Amino acid sequence: MMNLPLLYWASREIEDPRYRLIAEIHADTVLREFVQADGSVHHIVSFDPETGERRGALAGQGYAADSAWSRGAAWALYGFALSYTYTGKDKYLAAAQKAARFFLDHLPADLVPYWDFRLPADAEEMPKDSSAAAIAASGLMELAFSLQGGEGGRGKRTSRRPKACFVRCMKTMARGMRTKKGCCSMRPAITLRRSAWTRRLSMEITILPKRCLS
Repeated sequence: MMNLPLLYWASREIEDPRYRLIAEIHADTVLREFVQADGSVHHIVSFDPETGERRGALAGQGYAADSAWSRGAAWALYGFALSYTYTGKDKYLAAAQKAARFFLDHLPADLVPYWDFRLPADAEEMPKDSSAAAIAASGLMELAFSLQGGEGGRGKRTSRRPKACFVRCMKTMARGMRTKKGCCSMRPAITLRRSAWTRRLSMEITILPKRCLS
């Protein structure tokens, strides 16, 4: 999903609709076969190479075939938001919103998701995935700009939550950073940028030393 902006851009630049069509066919396939009713997303879906019929979902990097790998959910959220930005088609906006609701509703208190949203309570390992948080935060910013405060103001609220998510992730990472002289407290500086080439909205994050203790 995250590579589709290149195809949309190529069609626009060389005035050839084929690349846009390929991108939309892929997005439609993901929407139809990968996105589940509750907004969670399968990581891998197997298809018959001869008939194209769906064989079934696979666990991939998720905990199980019917679980919800958090980074895959983030890719879907951001990818559908970008497809809406390029095409203006409401079905992609609805898909991005659906994925966003699932992602936000399953975040723990510190806003950094576990690597799978459906880990059993007795799982031996429950590491968190800050990459999923960063991807989703960028996707939510894209979505918030598209909504422009719609959904009764939900767009405005979500535009603040991604930044809070980034700040929390960066502070967590900074706790383990040390210099030769001692421990450094870090603070992230976050800047929003939109690429002139792909129109993709992104966050530029700079980690700045706040204070160092000898």
